Amino acid sequence: MRPLPAALLLAACAHVAPALAAPRRPLVPADVLSLKDVADPQLSPDGHWVAFTVKTLRAKEDDADVDVYMVPFAGGDALRVTASDEPETRPRFSPDGRHLAFLSERDQKHTQVFLLDRRGGEAARLTDYPGSVSDLAWSPDGKRL
Repeated sequence: MRPLPAALLLAACAHVAPALAAPRRPLVPADVLSLKDVADPQLSPDGHWVAFTVKTLRAKEDDADVDVYMVPFAGGDALRVTASDEPETRPRFSPDGRHLAFLSERDQKHTQVFLLDRRGGEAARLTDYPGSVSDLAWSPDGKRL
């Protein structure tokens, strides 16, 4: 195993030192509420984007919200692509990578399938089932869900 260059070792120590020197304090409820749960990563067919969900706790409403985000696979800032007060889950890219389907209770009491052009715009509801939709998948040709 090759030894680490001294400059790299010093840079790593300099980055960690401030965190170690930070004053310790007990965990408070606000700390827990600030935690975010990232889940369900989905790679776009071209490999350039990753869609995922972020769950945020809401103290005032005494619940949680889940939104869909996308981030370039090569790195960069995450883009929030949904922002309703209802949870959006199960983001799935169409086979051509142009659309993102997801589940939500928007405008309904039951979870339905919504479709969003991944380049932007408002999501459109695709289903109107009397019960909730629990999962979704694209057909290989992208013509059906």
